[in-house]
Amino acid sequence: MEHYKHSGAVPILGALMTIVAGLLAASLLGVVYTYVLYYIPIVYFNVLLPVGLAFAIGFVVSMAGTWGKIRNTPVLAIIGFFCGLVSLYVAWAADAYVRTSFGFSWAFAPDVLIAYIQLFYERGDWTLFGDEPIAGISLAAIWVIEAAIIVGGAAFTALVANSEDPFCERCDVWADVEKGVRRLKLERGSQASAARLLQGDLTALAESERAEKREYPHLRLDLATCGSCQDSNYLTIQSVTESVNDKGETSTSEEALLTNLVITPEQVQLVRDAGTPAAPQAEEGNFDFLKTDD
Repeated sequence: MEHYKHSGAVPILGALMTIVAGLLAASLLGVVYTYVLYYIPIVYFNVLLPVGLAFAIGFVVSMAGTWGKIRNTPVLAIIGFFCGLVSLYVAWAADAYVRTSFGFSWAFAPDVLIAYIQLFYERGDWTLFGDEPIAGISLAAIWVIEAAIIVGGAAFTALVANSEDPFCERCDVWADVEKGVRRLKLERGSQASAARLLQGDLTALAESERAEKREYPHLRLDLATCGSCQDSNYLTIQSVTESVNDKGETSTSEEALLTNLVITPEQVQLVRDAGTPAAPQAEEGNFDFLKTDD
Protein backbone atom coordinates (compact mmCIF):
# COMPACT_ATOMS: atom_id res chain seq x y z
CA MET A 1 0.00 0.00 0.00
CA GLU A 2 1.23 3.47 -0.87
CA HIS A 3 0.60 6.40 1.45
CA TYR A 4 1.03 10.12 0.90
CA LYS A 5 4.25 11.77 2.07
CA HIS A 6 5.18 15.42 1.84
CA SER A 7 7.57 16.10 -1.03
CA GLY A 8 9.89 18.21 1.11
CA ALA A 9 9.48 21.26 -1.13
CA VAL A 10 10.13 24.70 0.41
CA PRO A 11 8.97 27.57 -1.84
CA ILE A 12 11.25 30.58 -1.33
CA LEU A 13 8.38 33.07 -1.07
CA GLY A 14 6.53 30.76 1.31
CA ALA A 15 9.61 30.37 3.50
CA LEU A 16 10.13 34.14 3.66
CA MET A 17 6.47 34.71 4.52
CA THR A 18 6.64 32.07 7.24
CA ILE A 19 9.81 33.56 8.76
CA VAL A 20 8.39 37.08 8.75
CA ALA A 21 5.09 35.95 10.28
CA GLY A 22 6.91 33.89 12.89
CA LEU A 23 9.25 36.75 13.85
CA LEU A 24 6.41 39.25 14.15
CA ALA A 25 4.41 36.89 16.33
CA ALA A 26 7.47 35.97 18.41
CA SER A 27 8.37 39.61 19.03
CA LEU A 28 4.86 40.72 19.94
CA LEU A 29 4.21 37.68 22.12
CA GLY A 30 7.59 38.09 23.84
CA VAL A 31 6.62 41.57 25.01
CA VAL A 32 3.15 40.43 26.09
CA TYR A 33 4.73 37.49 27.94
CA THR A 34 6.98 39.78 29.99
CA TYR A 35 4.22 42.22 30.88
CA VAL A 36 1.91 39.42 32.00
CA LEU A 37 4.68 37.95 34.17
CA TYR A 38 5.38 41.36 35.69
CA TYR A 39 1.84 42.55 36.34
CA ILE A 40 0.23 39.20 37.22
CA PRO A 41 2.74 37.60 39.62
CA ILE A 42 0.72 34.44 40.27
CA VAL A 43 3.17 31.53 40.47
CA TYR A 44 0.95 28.74 39.17
CA PHE A 45 -0.38 30.92 36.36
CA ASN A 46 3.14 31.99 35.39
CA VAL A 47 4.29 28.37 35.21
CA LEU A 48 1.85 27.82 32.33
CA LEU A 49 2.89 30.95 30.43
CA PRO A 50 6.02 29.49 28.77
CA VAL A 51 3.92 26.61 27.44
CA GLY A 52 1.34 29.03 26.08
CA LEU A 53 4.01 31.19 24.47
CA ALA A 54 5.68 28.19 22.83
CA PHE A 55 2.36 26.89 21.50
CA ALA A 56 1.35 30.28 20.09
CA ILE A 57 4.66 30.78 18.26
CA GLY A 58 4.70 27.24 16.86
CA PHE A 59 1.08 27.49 15.77
CA VAL A 60 1.69 30.75 13.88
CA VAL A 61 4.73 29.26 12.15
CA SER A 62 2.76 26.14 11.23
CA MET A 63 -0.19 28.10 9.83
CA ALA A 64 2.09 30.45 7.89
CA GLY A 65 3.92 27.41 6.53
CA THR A 66 0.63 25.97 5.31
CA TRP A 67 -0.27 29.25 3.59
CA GLY A 68 3.23 29.35 2.13
CA LYS A 69 2.80 25.78 0.78
CA ILE A 70 5.81 24.43 2.68
CA ARG A 71 5.83 20.62 2.52
CA ASN A 72 8.84 20.11 4.77
CA THR A 73 8.17 19.72 8.49
CA PRO A 74 11.85 19.78 9.63
CA VAL A 75 12.21 23.23 8.02
CA LEU A 76 9.17 24.45 9.94
CA ALA A 77 10.66 23.06 13.15
CA ILE A 78 13.89 25.01 12.50
CA ILE A 79 11.91 28.21 11.86
CA GLY A 80 9.93 27.58 15.05
CA PHE A 81 13.17 27.05 17.01
CA PHE A 82 14.65 30.31 15.68
CA CYS A 83 11.46 32.26 16.41
CA GLY A 84 11.45 30.84 19.93
CA LEU A 85 14.96 32.21 20.46
CA VAL A 86 13.92 35.63 19.16
CA SER A 87 10.88 35.67 21.44
CA LEU A 88 13.06 34.79 24.42
CA TYR A 89 15.47 37.62 23.60
CA VAL A 90 12.64 40.13 23.19
CA ALA A 91 11.09 38.96 26.45
CA TRP A 92 14.38 39.59 28.29
CA ALA A 93 14.74 43.04 26.72
CA ALA A 94 11.18 43.92 27.68
CA ASP A 95 11.91 42.66 31.19
CA ALA A 96 14.93 44.96 31.45
CA TYR A 97 12.78 47.86 30.27
CA VAL A 98 9.88 47.23 32.64
CA ARG A 99 12.03 46.62 35.75
CA THR A 100 14.65 49.36 35.23
CA SER A 101 15.02 52.87 33.85
CA PHE A 102 16.52 51.65 30.57
CA GLY A 103 14.93 52.99 27.41
CA PHE A 104 13.20 50.35 25.31
CA SER A 105 15.72 50.49 22.44
CA TRP A 106 18.60 50.66 24.95
CA ALA A 107 17.37 47.50 26.65
CA PHE A 108 17.79 45.59 23.38
CA ALA A 109 21.55 46.25 23.25
CA PRO A 110 23.32 42.89 23.84
CA ASP A 111 25.90 44.28 26.27
CA VAL A 112 23.23 46.04 28.33
CA LEU A 113 21.08 42.92 28.36
CA ILE A 114 24.00 40.72 29.44
CA ALA A 115 24.82 43.11 32.30
CA TYR A 116 21.15 43.13 33.36
CA ILE A 117 20.97 39.32 33.36
CA GLN A 118 24.18 39.12 35.45
CA LEU A 119 22.73 41.55 37.99
CA PHE A 120 19.47 39.65 38.06
CA TYR A 121 21.40 36.39 38.59
CA GLU A 122 23.31 37.80 41.57
CA ARG A 123 20.50 39.46 43.49
CA GLY A 124 17.31 37.88 42.20
CA ASP A 125 14.13 39.89 41.89
CA TRP A 126 11.22 37.64 42.78
CA THR A 127 10.36 34.92 45.26
CA LEU A 128 8.75 31.52 44.89
CA PHE A 129 8.25 30.47 48.49
CA GLY A 130 9.05 32.68 51.49
CA ASP A 131 10.60 36.13 51.49
CA GLU A 132 14.08 35.27 50.23
CA PRO A 133 14.49 36.12 46.51
CA ILE A 134 15.64 33.33 44.22
CA ALA A 135 19.13 33.97 42.83
CA GLY A 136 22.26 32.20 41.65
CA ILE A 137 22.19 28.57 40.47
CA SER A 138 18.56 28.04 41.45
CA LEU A 139 17.46 31.01 39.38
CA ALA A 140 19.65 29.92 36.44
CA ALA A 141 18.05 26.47 36.53
CA ILE A 142 14.60 28.05 36.28
CA TRP A 143 15.76 30.16 33.33
CA VAL A 144 17.15 27.10 31.54
CA ILE A 145 13.86 25.23 31.97
CA GLU A 146 11.92 28.28 30.81
CA ALA A 147 14.12 28.67 27.72
CA ALA A 148 13.87 24.97 26.89
CA ILE A 149 10.08 25.10 27.08
CA ILE A 150 9.79 28.22 24.92
CA VAL A 151 12.37 27.38 22.26
CA GLY A 152 11.89 23.61 22.17
CA GLY A 153 8.13 23.90 22.49
CA ALA A 154 7.90 26.36 19.59
CA ALA A 155 9.92 24.01 17.37
CA PHE A 156 7.89 20.96 18.42
CA THR A 157 4.53 22.69 17.93
CA ALA A 158 5.55 23.94 14.48
CA LEU A 159 6.52 20.37 13.62
CA VAL A 160 3.41 18.54 14.80
CA ALA A 161 0.82 21.22 14.03
CA ASN A 162 1.78 21.33 10.34
CA SER A 163 -0.98 20.25 8.03
CA GLU A 164 -1.04 16.52 7.26
CA ASP A 165 -3.38 17.17 4.36
CA PRO A 166 -2.01 15.92 1.04
CA PHE A 167 -0.68 18.39 -1.52
CA CYS A 168 -1.20 18.09 -5.27
CA GLU A 169 2.21 18.78 -6.80
CA ARG A 170 0.75 18.94 -10.29
CA CYS A 171 -1.72 21.73 -9.48
CA ASP A 172 0.32 23.31 -6.65
CA VAL A 173 -2.61 23.28 -4.22
CA TRP A 174 -3.55 21.53 -0.99
CA ALA A 175 -6.09 18.77 -1.48
CA ASP A 176 -9.73 19.30 -0.51
CA VAL A 177 -10.54 17.20 2.57
CA GLU A 178 -14.04 15.76 3.06
CA LYS A 179 -14.59 14.20 6.46
CA GLY A 180 -17.28 11.62 6.97
CA VAL A 181 -17.94 10.89 3.30
CA ARG A 182 -19.32 7.59 4.58
CA ARG A 183 -19.65 5.93 7.99
CA LEU A 184 -19.67 2.15 8.38
CA LYS A 185 -20.87 0.08 11.30
CA LEU A 186 -18.14 -1.62 13.28
CA GLU A 187 -19.84 -4.69 14.67
CA ARG A 188 -18.62 -8.16 15.52
CA GLY A 189 -19.88 -9.56 12.24
CA SER A 190 -18.06 -6.89 10.21
CA GLN A 191 -14.60 -7.32 11.76
CA ALA A 192 -13.33 -9.43 8.85
CA SER A 193 -14.44 -6.85 6.29
CA ALA A 194 -12.85 -4.08 8.34
CA ALA A 195 -9.56 -5.99 8.51
CA ARG A 196 -9.54 -6.41 4.73
CA LEU A 197 -10.32 -2.74 4.30
CA LEU A 198 -7.36 -1.71 6.45
CA GLN A 199 -5.15 -3.89 4.25
CA GLY A 200 -6.18 -1.77 1.26
CA ASP A 201 -8.85 -4.11 -0.10
CA LEU A 202 -11.51 -1.56 -1.00
CA THR A 203 -13.89 -4.22 -2.30
CA ALA A 204 -14.77 -4.74 1.38
CA LEU A 205 -16.45 -1.32 1.34
CA ALA A 206 -19.59 -2.83 -0.17
CA GLU A 207 -19.89 -5.52 2.52
CA SER A 208 -20.48 -3.31 5.57
CA GLU A 209 -23.66 -1.60 6.65
CA ARG A 210 -23.76 2.18 6.76
CA ALA A 211 -23.86 3.87 10.16
CA GLU A 212 -25.39 7.12 11.31
CA LYS A 213 -23.18 9.93 12.63
CA ARG A 214 -24.15 9.25 16.26
CA GLU A 215 -24.01 5.48 15.97
CA TYR A 216 -20.99 4.10 17.84
CA PRO A 217 -18.59 2.54 17.24
CA HIS A 218 -18.15 3.18 13.53
CA LEU A 219 -15.54 3.68 10.86
CA ARG A 220 -15.42 7.16 9.35
CA LEU A 221 -14.18 7.42 5.77
CA ASP A 222 -12.45 10.69 4.87
CA LEU A 223 -11.40 11.66 1.37
CA ALA A 224 -8.73 14.09 0.21
CA THR A 225 -8.88 14.96 -3.47
CA CYS A 226 -7.60 17.64 -5.80
CA GLY A 227 -10.39 19.80 -7.15
CA SER A 228 -8.49 20.52 -10.37
CA CYS A 229 -7.25 17.10 -11.48
CA GLN A 230 -7.66 13.39 -10.78
CA ASP A 231 -4.04 12.68 -9.88
CA SER A 232 -4.32 13.19 -6.11
CA ASN A 233 -6.77 10.94 -4.27
CA TYR A 234 -6.32 9.72 -0.71
CA LEU A 235 -8.38 7.76 1.82
CA THR A 236 -8.19 8.06 5.61
CA ILE A 237 -10.13 5.73 7.92
CA GLN A 238 -10.88 6.78 11.49
CA SER A 239 -12.28 4.56 14.22
CA VAL A 240 -14.84 6.63 16.16
CA THR A 241 -15.93 5.43 19.59
CA GLU A 242 -17.95 6.82 22.48
CA SER A 243 -17.12 6.53 26.18
CA VAL A 244 -18.85 7.48 29.44
CA ASN A 245 -16.90 8.74 32.47
CA ASP A 246 -17.72 8.30 36.15
CA LYS A 247 -19.93 11.38 36.08
CA GLY A 248 -22.05 9.99 33.28
CA GLU A 249 -20.62 12.44 30.75
CA THR A 250 -20.13 11.09 27.23
CA SER A 251 -17.24 11.88 24.92
CA THR A 252 -16.09 10.63 21.55
CA SER A 253 -12.57 9.70 20.49
CA GLU A 254 -11.01 9.14 17.11
CA GLU A 255 -8.14 6.87 16.13
CA ALA A 256 -6.59 6.90 12.67
CA LEU A 257 -6.45 3.32 11.39
CA LEU A 258 -5.37 4.24 7.88
CA THR A 259 -3.94 7.61 6.86
CA ASN A 260 -3.87 9.07 3.34
CA LEU A 261 -3.86 5.82 1.38
CA VAL A 262 -3.28 6.53 -2.31
CA ILE A 263 -6.34 5.49 -4.31
CA THR A 264 -7.48 5.77 -7.92
CA PRO A 265 -10.33 7.97 -9.22
CA GLU A 266 -12.43 4.82 -9.62
CA GLN A 267 -11.83 3.91 -5.98
CA VAL A 268 -12.92 7.39 -4.94
CA GLN A 269 -16.37 6.53 -6.23
CA LEU A 270 -16.24 3.22 -4.33
CA VAL A 271 -15.66 5.18 -1.14
CA ARG A 272 -18.54 7.54 -1.86
CA ASP A 273 -20.85 4.57 -2.50
CA ALA A 274 -19.48 2.53 0.42
CA GLY A 275 -21.75 0.38 2.54
CA THR A 276 -25.25 -0.87 2.21
CA PRO A 277 -28.11 1.27 3.58
CA ALA A 278 -29.26 0.25 7.06
CA ALA A 279 -32.36 -1.94 7.01
CA PRO A 280 -35.50 0.05 7.94
CA GLN A 281 -36.85 -0.72 11.40
CA ALA A 282 -40.53 -0.92 12.19
CA GLU A 283 -41.71 1.76 14.61
CA GLU A 284 -42.77 0.56 18.04
CA GLY A 285 -46.47 -0.26 18.06
CA ASN A 286 -46.74 -0.25 14.28
CA PHE A 287 -47.91 -3.65 13.00
CA ASP A 288 -48.70 -2.69 9.43
CA PHE A 289 -46.10 -5.18 8.21
CA LEU A 290 -48.42 -8.00 9.46
CA LYS A 291 -51.29 -6.89 7.27
CA THR A 292 -52.15 -8.93 4.22
CA ASP A 293 -54.03 -7.90 1.14
CA ASP A 294 -57.63 -9.04 1.03
